[in-house]
Amino acid sequence: MLSLSQVLRLSFATLLLCIGASSIQAAVSPQSEVAARAGGTTVSWDELDNLIFVRHANSPEGHDALKHLLKTRLLDQLAYESGLVVSEAEIDELWRETEDSLRQAGQGDLPRLLAEQGMTPAEFREFLRLGVVQRTLARRALGIADDQPISGELQETWLESQIIERGLVEPPAPWADGVVIACGELTISVDEYVQSLRYRIDPAALRQGMEQVLLEKRLRARMPDLAETALDKAVHEELVRRRANVLADPRYKGIGYDELMKAKGILIDYWPKDASLRAAALTRLWVERRYSEEDLLRTYQDEREYFDGHFGESIETWILFLRAGVLKNDLVPRTFDEAERELFEITQAVRSSDDFEVVVLEHSEATKSRELRGRVGFVTRLGSTLPAVIRDEIFRFVDEGSYKSDLDPKDRRRLTHAIRTSEGVALCWLGERKPTPTWDEMIVHVHSELRARVREDSLDTKSVITYLDTE
Repeated sequence: MLSLSQVLRLSFATLLLCIGASSIQAAVSPQSEVAARAGGTTVSWDELDNLIFVRHANSPEGHDALKHLLKTRLLDQLAYESGLVVSEAEIDELWRETEDSLRQAGQGDLPRLLAEQGMTPAEFREFLRLGVVQRTLARRALGIADDQPISGELQETWLESQIIERGLVEPPAPWADGVVIACGELTISVDEYVQSLRYRIDPAALRQGMEQVLLEKRLRARMPDLAETALDKAVHEELVRRRANVLADPRYKGIGYDELMKAKGILIDYWPKDASLRAAALTRLWVERRYSEEDLLRTYQDEREYFDGHFGESIETWILFLRAGVLKNDLVPRTFDEAERELFEITQAVRSSDDFEVVVLEHSEATKSRELRGRVGFVTRLGSTLPAVIRDEIFRFVDEGSYKSDLDPKDRRRLTHAIRTSEGVALCWLGERKPTPTWDEMIVHVHSELRARVREDSLDTKSVITYLDTE
């Protein structure tokens, strides 16, 4: 009997082989007429493939997928050369053995497990077929009898030796001659590779990319008088801004924008035509064409509470959090009262943000916050960085005068009182205060907010349907 994991080891010890192999046919003949749509706006398969090519074909994830695709194709070729044909009866038998093993192990039924992995029965059957091919040919080559076991590692070593023996050629991107990889007489074209990536790249990343293509089209349709040269100029300016921002950001230590993009696998020479960059340029053009500086100022004045709340006065904040509730149980280790007493005790010696960070590392039960030593950054009245109940309490300290910006850095009045939330109790240390920006600074936020609004107005992402949703 074979367990599911044993069946999987018949091939390359990974489900990705199955998905990559069986999806090639689906990619060549997609069931959907278009890759994505939102109302009457569509993304064609060619547009999707171009997006995949620029963003993912030269990425680490893409290179891994390419190696799996090569092995898949090579196994088929080796089977053909040796005259090996795996019968449907053999695959049926393996399927039954797998089902029996799963039932005996109490792991559930195979169709359900496959569905949980996003794999169709046809894909799994193809996986089983390739597994038989690899196991059989490896045994023959290594002189191992059919009734003797052979490990997945040994099968993989044999297949790697076949690649070395035939010779592996990997031309550099962007593959001007149209061949991505070659092994002996076997070649994989750019088109084949990119189409296989439709089913191998993170679906969330592909969906986001298709949404950006749709957004670019919607924005372009709203400006029918916009000349292509004007758009190209706006894209160039967007790139210049991004490059300058990256160079000015100390986090990147002088590494340029282009280098960062290349490290992600982006084919930088093609990047100016990417939908995300063009959509960003189009939103900026939309705002600049419709809003003078006086219009922007009037928008700010009309919505001052919103803009000041999100981009105005801000307080540098650190947070310490303990889980608590009205009653203790298996998931709630303490009551609210107990959490407040505990916070009081563990912060008795705190006299600075550095002291507070030490306490956070030792006691905080908010994992992400603890990794940042409790530092939240600058919090505004309506920002989304912290829950409203905590923001309200922070600014109540400010409004009532309990906290002042000229407090000594080691003044314990920078500590808030314990703040109860739905999940526990928080305590904050307040650092620097930044006043509401001047208009010269605020205009940047108003401009950015208006660009965000035109994006949302142009495309409701909930209306987007992609091939990933329907197949």
